[in-house]
Amino acid sequence: MRDKFAIDTNIIFYAIDKDSEKQQKALDFLKKARNKEAAIPLRALAECYNLSLHRNNIESGGAEKFVHSLKHDPDFKIISSDKKVLNNSIGAKNDFWDKLIEQTALQNDYEVIYTENTSDFEEVEAINPLKEKE
Repeated sequence: MRDKFAIDTNIIFYAIDKDSEKQQKALDFLKKARNKEAAIPLRALAECYNLSLHRNNIESGGAEKFVHSLKHDPDFKIISSDKKVLNNSIGAKNDFWDKLIEQTALQNDYEVIYTENTSDFEEVEAINPLKEKE
Protein backbone atom coordinates (compact mmCIF):
# COMPACT_ATOMS: atom_id res chain seq x y z
CA MET A 1 0.00 0.00 0.00
CA ARG A 2 1.26 3.43 -0.93
CA ASP A 3 1.73 6.13 1.71
CA LYS A 4 -0.46 8.78 0.04
CA PHE A 5 -3.54 8.03 -2.05
CA ALA A 6 -7.18 8.73 -2.78
CA ILE A 7 -9.98 6.17 -2.50
CA ASP A 8 -12.64 5.69 -5.17
CA THR A 9 -16.38 5.21 -4.65
CA ASN A 10 -16.45 1.47 -5.31
CA ILE A 11 -14.07 0.63 -2.46
CA ILE A 12 -16.15 2.64 0.01
CA PHE A 13 -19.40 1.20 -1.29
CA TYR A 14 -18.24 -2.42 -1.00
CA ALA A 15 -17.39 -1.73 2.64
CA ILE A 16 -21.06 -1.10 3.44
CA ASP A 17 -22.59 -3.63 1.03
CA LYS A 18 -23.16 -6.62 3.30
CA ASP A 19 -24.16 -8.84 0.35
CA SER A 20 -20.99 -8.16 -1.59
CA GLU A 21 -18.34 -10.84 -1.70
CA LYS A 22 -15.87 -7.94 -1.70
CA GLN A 23 -17.04 -6.40 1.57
CA GLN A 24 -14.39 -7.95 3.81
CA LYS A 25 -11.55 -6.99 1.46
CA ALA A 26 -12.86 -3.44 1.29
CA LEU A 27 -13.16 -3.23 5.08
CA ASP A 28 -9.65 -4.66 5.49
CA PHE A 29 -8.31 -2.12 3.00
CA LEU A 30 -9.95 0.80 4.82
CA LYS A 31 -8.54 -0.45 8.11
CA LYS A 32 -5.00 -0.52 6.66
CA ALA A 33 -5.54 2.90 5.07
CA ARG A 34 -5.92 4.46 8.51
CA ASN A 35 -2.15 4.44 8.96
CA LYS A 36 -1.53 6.29 5.70
CA GLU A 37 -2.27 9.66 4.14
CA ALA A 38 -5.64 8.57 2.72
CA ALA A 39 -8.11 10.93 1.08
CA ILE A 40 -11.66 10.48 -0.08
CA PRO A 41 -12.92 12.83 -2.79
CA LEU A 42 -16.18 14.42 -1.66
CA ARG A 43 -17.72 13.29 -4.94
CA ALA A 44 -16.87 9.64 -4.10
CA LEU A 45 -18.41 9.90 -0.66
CA ALA A 46 -21.60 11.48 -2.03
CA GLU A 47 -21.81 8.91 -4.82
CA CYS A 48 -21.45 6.08 -2.32
CA TYR A 49 -24.27 7.46 -0.23
CA ASN A 50 -26.51 7.90 -3.27
CA LEU A 51 -25.85 4.35 -4.49
CA SER A 52 -26.68 2.95 -1.09
CA LEU A 53 -30.10 4.62 -1.09
CA HIS A 54 -31.15 2.32 -3.94
CA ARG A 55 -29.95 -0.96 -2.45
CA ASN A 56 -32.15 -3.18 -0.33
CA ASN A 57 -29.24 -4.97 1.30
CA ILE A 58 -28.00 -1.90 3.16
CA GLU A 59 -29.87 -1.35 6.39
CA SER A 60 -31.86 1.82 6.79
CA GLY A 61 -29.63 4.56 8.10
CA GLY A 62 -26.53 2.39 7.76
CA ALA A 63 -25.12 4.25 4.79
CA GLU A 64 -25.75 7.60 6.41
CA LYS A 65 -23.95 6.52 9.58
CA PHE A 66 -21.04 5.12 7.58
CA VAL A 67 -20.67 8.26 5.45
CA HIS A 68 -20.83 10.48 8.53
CA SER A 69 -18.24 8.33 10.30
CA LEU A 70 -15.82 8.63 7.36
CA LYS A 71 -16.53 12.34 7.02
CA HIS A 72 -15.53 12.94 10.64
CA ASP A 73 -12.74 10.36 10.84
CA PRO A 74 -9.36 12.10 11.32
CA ASP A 75 -7.63 9.26 9.46
CA PHE A 76 -9.40 10.13 6.19
CA LYS A 77 -9.08 13.54 4.59
CA ILE A 78 -12.12 14.59 2.56
CA ILE A 79 -10.95 16.47 -0.52
CA SER A 80 -13.04 18.71 -2.74
CA SER A 81 -12.62 20.56 -6.01
CA ASP A 82 -13.41 23.75 -7.84
CA LYS A 83 -14.47 24.91 -11.31
CA LYS A 84 -11.06 24.07 -12.77
CA VAL A 85 -11.64 20.39 -11.94
CA LEU A 86 -15.01 20.53 -13.67
CA ASN A 87 -13.48 22.16 -16.74
CA ASN A 88 -10.72 19.53 -16.86
CA SER A 89 -13.30 16.74 -16.62
CA ILE A 90 -15.65 17.87 -19.37
CA GLY A 91 -15.05 15.90 -22.53
CA ALA A 92 -13.51 12.93 -20.71
CA LYS A 93 -12.83 9.90 -22.95
CA ASN A 94 -13.98 7.56 -20.19
CA ASP A 95 -16.56 8.06 -17.47
CA PHE A 96 -17.12 11.72 -16.61
CA TRP A 97 -17.65 11.01 -12.89
CA ASP A 98 -14.41 9.04 -12.62
CA LYS A 99 -12.62 11.86 -14.42
CA LEU A 100 -14.04 14.30 -11.86
CA ILE A 101 -12.73 12.11 -9.03
CA GLU A 102 -9.34 11.78 -10.74
CA GLN A 103 -9.02 15.53 -11.30
CA THR A 104 -10.04 16.21 -7.68
CA ALA A 105 -7.27 13.88 -6.52
CA LEU A 106 -4.71 15.59 -8.74
CA GLN A 107 -5.78 19.07 -7.67
CA ASN A 108 -5.15 17.99 -4.07
CA ASP A 109 -1.73 16.43 -4.89
CA TYR A 110 -2.83 12.78 -4.81
CA GLU A 111 -1.30 10.86 -7.71
CA VAL A 112 -2.49 7.39 -6.69
CA ILE A 113 -6.07 6.17 -6.42
CA TYR A 114 -7.30 2.85 -5.09
CA THR A 115 -10.22 1.66 -7.20
CA GLU A 116 -11.69 -1.48 -8.68
CA ASN A 117 -12.07 0.05 -12.14
CA THR A 118 -8.44 0.88 -12.86
CA SER A 119 -8.93 1.33 -16.62
CA ASP A 120 -11.09 4.44 -16.08
CA PHE A 121 -8.21 6.49 -14.72
CA GLU A 122 -5.57 7.92 -17.05
CA GLU A 123 -3.64 10.61 -15.20
CA VAL A 124 -3.14 8.92 -11.84
CA GLU A 125 -1.79 5.54 -10.93
CA ALA A 126 -4.87 3.36 -10.34
CA ILE A 127 -4.47 0.28 -8.13
CA ASN A 128 -7.08 -2.37 -7.38
CA PRO A 129 -6.82 -3.29 -3.69
CA LEU A 130 -9.48 -6.00 -4.07
CA LYS A 131 -7.55 -8.02 -6.61
CA GLU A 132 -6.05 -11.29 -5.40
CA LYS A 133 -2.33 -11.04 -4.78
CA GLU A 134 -0.28 -13.24 -7.07
